[in-house]
Amino acid sequence: MKEWKLIRGLLDCRTVQKSDKITFQGLQQACEIQIEEYAGRDYRYAILINAGKHKMVAEIFAHTLRLGNLNVNVFVDDIDEAFRWLGYDQITVNYLKGKIKKYVQNVDRELPHQTGTGLMDVTKCMHKEA
Repeated sequence: MKEWKLIRGLLDCRTVQKSDKITFQGLQQACEIQIEEYAGRDYRYAILINAGKHKMVAEIFAHTLRLGNLNVNVFVDDIDEAFRWLGYDQITVNYLKGKIKKYVQNVDRELPHQTGTGLMDVTKCMHKEA
């Protein structure tokens, strides 16, 4: 992935359970890996969360990545806005949502009630520089 200059990612945390088990050390380690891997590139990463739920963890993660000069933003319950911030037009947003729907239930619901654990990186759209 070193040759990829343009990085776009969406991390959907709306179905994450047991976020209270995330440690500061683990969060810091995850940030260090991201910064090391993507520093110096055109990097945008959107984190999608439920209202209130996971907000503190997502904000700490985003803030730490910003300190590493990565462009990260947190969105509450608005996948369309997250995709627009990532730079996608509406046609591409609709296409990506269609692809996501194949693998994730409730992509359009504000507060999905799926069960499961762990973070789900629903789309990591990376492009090579032309």
